[in-house]
This record gives sequence, C-alpha cells and structure tokens, in this order.
Amino acid sequence: MNRDSNEKLAVFVFTLAGLGLIIENYLLGWEFWFPVIVLLGIISLWLVNVSNRLEQDLRVLFYFVFAALIVFYHGIHVSSFFDLALTICLAMIICALFNRAYMIRILLAEYFSLVMIHVLNIPGGEQPEFDKLSISRIFLHMIIVLIVFFVSGKNIKDRVDDEEERRTDKERIEANDASMEDFLSNISHELRTPINVVN
Repeated sequence: MNRDSNEKLAVFVFTLAGLGLIIENYLLGWEFWFPVIVLLGIISLWLVNVSNRLEQDLRVLFYFVFAALIVFYHGIHVSSFFDLALTICLAMIICALFNRAYMIRILLAEYFSLVMIHVLNIPGGEQPEFDKLSISRIFLHMIIVLIVFFVSGKNIKDRVDDEEERRTDKERIEANDASMEDFLSNISHELRTPINVVN
C-alpha cells in the first residue's frame, strides 16, 4: 500500500471508530457535548485528507491526535474498561501504517495510564470489579496489547529498513548510470581524436 491509501484507510477507520463512539456515548448516557466534538473531528479528518494542504507529517499527526483523544475518552469510562485493550490494539495497528514508532509508544503509554487510572479509581465513582476473573482478563489484555505493540513495532522497523534499502539501491544505480555515461563520453572522445588525426 502506498502512503495515500494508508492515509485514506486510517481516516476511514477513525471515522468508523468515531461514529461508533458517538453511538456508544448516546446509548450509555455519557457526556452530552462530546459527540459534537467527535463529529467536528471526523469532518476535520476528511477535510485535511481531501484537501492535502498540510504536509504529510502534519496530516498524520492530526490523525494520530484524533485517534488518541477518542481512545482516551472511550477508555476513561468504567463501562469501557474491558474494551480498552481492543481499542488500543486497533489504534496501534492503524497508526503502524504511518511508519511512526513514537505513535504506538504513546498509545502503549496511554493504555497503561488508563489501566492505572481505573485501578486507582482516580475519576471516583463506580470502580470496575477486580475479582480473580477480572484480574486474569486484565493480564491477558495487557499481554495482547504488548504483543500487538511489538509486532507493530517490528513491522514499522522492517518497512523503514526496506525503504532505506530501496533508497540506497536507487542512489547506487543512479551513481552507476552517471559513471557509465562519463565512461562512454570519455571513450567516445578518445576514439574520435585518433580518427580525426587519421583523417
């Protein structure tokens, strides 16, 4: 996949995630103002993607910030505690398409921060129930998130290495072509001089 198709895929997935979050927000009676922000964010995603006025790095950063915000908003609610690993994994996989390792590191830190927020019950109110089954699920989710993190990181590293190798090969081929042209022009000149003398 090329970069443009990766961007379009990311915008499409983040749009679906945002719409799903709006529906969940409505069904669970969360904050009434947040769906408006998510909807404005989705419109902005598409405007940024379609217009191509920003540099690619800024566009990708914008997509990432949107994803990190909706993951945080979704994950901060107690009812979404056990869905958090799934949403983080989805965000990591999509952000890995951009070949930016720092993004998946930030998402991993966001995941563990949200888990700690719930364990310490920082928002207050209802806390998730931590019985044996819940604790084993939390550890399983952490393992899955770590596996997705390491696999995404390896994929990013492999793609970056491949791009570097391709660029090096291209530079080497261009250097060889230039030296071949110089060689042929020198040979042509060297052959022309004796022929002119003979004539």
